[in-house]
Amino acid sequence: MRTSRERERERERGQTVTPALGQPRTLGIFVEAVPPRVTVAVGLVIAVGAALPLLVSVPAPLQDWPNHLGRVHILDELLRGVGPWGTFYEFNSFLIPNVALDFGVLALLRCGMSLAVAGALFLLATYALFVTGFTRMSSSFGASHPGTPMLAALLFYNSALFYGLLNYLAGLGLLFWGIALWIRAKRPALRAGIAILVAAATFLCHIVSAALLVGLLGLLDLSTLMHTRKHSVFENCTSLAAAATVLVLLKLSPTGNDNLFSLAYVGTESAQGFFYWKASLFLKALLSGSFWSDIILAAFGATLALSILATARIGFSGPELIILMAVTLLPILAPYLVGAGSLLDYRLAPSPFIFAGATARLRWRFACGPALVFSVLSLCVIIRSALLAESWREARHTYAEADAAFATLPPRSVLLAVRGHPLKQVSWADFWTPPVSHLHTLAVQHEVIVPSVFAYRSQQPLALRSHAQAWSEATDADTPERLNSVLTRARLLCPNNPGVFVAALYPAPFMKGAAVRAVNDRLSIIDACAPQYGLSEG
Repeated sequence: MRTSRERERERERGQTVTPALGQPRTLGIFVEAVPPRVTVAVGLVIAVGAALPLLVSVPAPLQDWPNHLGRVHILDELLRGVGPWGTFYEFNSFLIPNVALDFGVLALLRCGMSLAVAGALFLLATYALFVTGFTRMSSSFGASHPGTPMLAALLFYNSALFYGLLNYLAGLGLLFWGIALWIRAKRPALRAGIAILVAAATFLCHIVSAALLVGLLGLLDLSTLMHTRKHSVFENCTSLAAAATVLVLLKLSPTGNDNLFSLAYVGTESAQGFFYWKASLFLKALLSGSFWSDIILAAFGATLALSILATARIGFSGPELIILMAVTLLPILAPYLVGAGSLLDYRLAPSPFIFAGATARLRWRFACGPALVFSVLSLCVIIRSALLAESWREARHTYAEADAAFATLPPRSVLLAVRGHPLKQVSWADFWTPPVSHLHTLAVQHEVIVPSVFAYRSQQPLALRSHAQAWSEATDADTPERLNSVLTRARLLCPNNPGVFVAALYPAPFMKGAAVRAVNDRLSIIDACAPQYGLSEG
């Protein structure tokens, strides 16, 4: 065993101290010319500034984000008994493992805020929860350093965020805090209490984050059991308390009635397709679809990795290494779809990068190493954040044009959705500049009914009534025949509504003959109740 004086000497020499799990470790010294407190302050300022992209466009150009905000708007007015929503929607339940966003934004709306401000504040709160939780967990694992908040900010902008999976990201932030508190706690009863409370909180964020928490606590329990006496075995199974909490809540939730044993994998028609899909998950885990932002990330990421390899030794203790292996294996084994929930493996794809960054400990071989790594990381975060902010600032014009067009639709009219080009035909770059798959749901702010707002009984506190289920998702209308078929069915709604319109996302050329409002090359609006249009392949 090292004495306290020996530990102090190791710190002075820049060596890593590795006591048992849950005890703090140091990463070594930074260059003496740079005071550590100044370095920490610079890292915190840059991490705070990295939240800027979340504010330059309201709503932020995240794929599902407009749809989420539309649902909360409907939910707010439905619960207050105003608006035209009762014909199409009904309140479901708040005991849903996907409700943090709804509850958080709804609470801000009840405080008198607008939907735009409430949504922006929820984004900032999720960012703060993720960054602080990541930093705290890294410190508990003994892997924290002045650049940790910046690294957390860099990793927050991942594929889960760009798809608008905010409930899952909020759950990850709570998971980080839960793991950190669990490691710091010493008494088994306290650990069990933390496990129960955090499991319940993450469950309300997302079922995947709750399951991930239970699995990680199980691995930590196993590590603890390996270093304790046999009669302490039942005192160190706190993950069982977390698992029981999740199972009980799932049983009480409408989600428990979903067919959770119905699994689907992408690319299962061939082994090659399966491996191609899984490889693409990891390759795109941190990409935003913004060309220059992704170029900067790749360039600085490679430089950062080379700087660390050249100046330090990377180490993981037993528990952290097991966790890293588990979160790397999960996206490979996870299905794309469970029951009615999709994108499950996409959510997990950034996990290896996140947990590697949170648990890796560095032993510096050269005194210049910490300053070099800190500098490269700082530049990467600053430049990437600036490029993301500029890319998202440009997205405001697309959102503003669409919102102006929706404002001209008659109140209480119905807006359906089709795609002029199937998503498989839309290139990666076109899809993200900006994503418009759910842009039409912004129309609900103008009292326009949009049946394709997310309102699945097993996933959201808002549920779509059975008679409108046929319009719950955008359909492909990439030929004149398919579009005419949609318009024919849509006209059945005309007698009972002030108007029925179809939002054509990624419109095809032949739709120009039907469009009454061509917003831009990414959105056209068709009046379904107007006389039959003659569509051609023009």
